[in-house]
Amino acid sequence: MAIKISIITSMYNRRNETIDSIEALFFNSIKQHGKKDRELIIIDDHSPLEKETLGLFKKHEKELKSIFGRVIFKRNPTNYGFGKSFNSGIKISKGKFIVIVNDDVYLPKDSVSALTNILSESKTYGILGPITGEKFTWTSQYCKQAPKLESYSKDSFNKIEDFAKYARKKLKGKRIKTDILSGFCFVVSSELIKSHNGFDETFGIGFYEDIDLSRRISSKFDVIIAPEVYVHHGSLKGISTSFNQHPIKKLYSQIRNTARYSRKCGLYSAITFIVKGRYRQTGRNTVSELF
Repeated sequence: MAIKISIITSMYNRRNETIDSIEALFFNSIKQHGKKDRELIIIDDHSPLEKETLGLFKKHEKELKSIFGRVIFKRNPTNYGFGKSFNSGIKISKGKFIVIVNDDVYLPKDSVSALTNILSESKTYGILGPITGEKFTWTSQYCKQAPKLESYSKDSFNKIEDFAKYARKKLKGKRIKTDILSGFCFVVSSELIKSHNGFDETFGIGFYEDIDLSRRISSKFDVIIAPEVYVHHGSLKGISTSFNQHPIKKLYSQIRNTARYSRKCGLYSAITFIVKGRYRQTGRNTVSELF
């Protein structure tokens, strides 16, 4: 059977609690989306905890291979960073659609199908993302009414599933044209992202590569938010798991990439992004206003 959808994630683990969160969130939910016309590509971005990361995959490998048409686990020879690591997965993907997801997301039932189906609605749609309760996305995708993850219990995940069903019913058919999407989760056609050479790898470890990709695609296609699709992003503390493992590198990357984005796209564009992002973190000018 031909591969229709490629689901790609990249992980970098230097703390055991990070591995625990990835298992509870990503591995716990990805199994709901396994089909023979889909492939799952997991990139280990040269994690310091190499043995533990491989062990996590091996623990679930048999089950994943029984439900997906193709499963690949690949370790990068060095720490590539967000853009280059995902690009390595994009290059070996076979699907018509590519779903990019962070390793600290919980994908509710049918969310992958919903994203790809909505992208197929119009030839003007270029890149499309869901809503989330993680305000650090700095985009209009932030929904402050979403449930907080208080534990990795079944009850907590049931609350996420219930909210996803509620959003799907309340906002069915609603589409929002936007300026940028967060890279925590989005769908794009394989042809389109490959024609744009994927993420700009010069952003290094991370920050702005998703904004840059959205901007480049928006020159010819629409950047769309599908409010009816909810995807949870963040661990128990409500933050990006991978980035916060190394605070010094995170701060350096933020400063460096803000300067790089300013040089590439203009200082006004960078300032506008930051100002809008801070404003959206309050829930204003976001999908929060739809609930």
